[in-house]
Amino acid sequence: MSFVESYSADWVKIYFTLNFSLLTLGAAELGFINDAMLALEINTKCIYFHRVDPKVIKGRVHYARIFKEGDNTCQANGLGYLRPDGASGVTMQTIKLGKNCFPNSYGKAAHEMMHALGFPHEQVRPDRDSYVSVAPESSFKTKNDFYQFEKRKYGQYIMSNTFFKENPYDFYSIMHYSLDDPTHFFLKNTAKSTKTILLKEMFKSKVKTMFVGQRSSLTCGDIKKLNFVYGDCKNKPKSELKSASSSRLKVSCPNTKTG
Repeated sequence: MSFVESYSADWVKIYFTLNFSLLTLGAAELGFINDAMLALEINTKCIYFHRVDPKVIKGRVHYARIFKEGDNTCQANGLGYLRPDGASGVTMQTIKLGKNCFPNSYGKAAHEMMHALGFPHEQVRPDRDSYVSVAPESSFKTKNDFYQFEKRKYGQYIMSNTFFKENPYDFYSIMHYSLDDPTHFFLKNTAKSTKTILLKEMFKSKVKTMFVGQRSSLTCGDIKKLNFVYGDCKNKPKSELKSASSSRLKVSCPNTKTG
């Protein structure tokens, strides 16, 4: 499901909070968090981020709490809208961004924000077997490690049959994992040649493997998926985010008009 349960406004307002724990990050890291939200805003037709104070949130509101938990944690706690827990009707999606989530770009932050917006990893698509092969479950360290690669079913999350017809597999998506596991983060085998993901034979000469798993920028495929899920809006407000040099975050895609 998408970030909001349902919506009929002229734009999709994504409520978020920035926790005080982020103050331990440097200016560059905080800038990348802003850039991630801004890139999602300026490259889509409907998405609009609005900062709120969690102390005054009332009514049926779903918001994203962005905070730091250790230096190495880069994680969203779910995909899309989470059902309300309790009488308040308020639900919270958490996005954890540590200092090491920012290797000179906004990409890892945007990756986690796209999870919060409802998007799973690209390599778990139900049609992935036509494009890649994934190492068997027995080769992964834990069940949770394998879960990051486990193929999903049609109809799970935002992945309808129509979604796949309109949005082809994107090897370079910001939601795709790299082919290698160089730090042996997921796999038991520590051999350098061990791969978590293998390209199907027909794509080996066509795909630039160095860019699979990139976290530099949204792709046109990412943007198309976002617009497919969140619609075609009118009267989108001016961004509330810091927007110095926002043009550098704009992705040039054919036949795509964004807000």
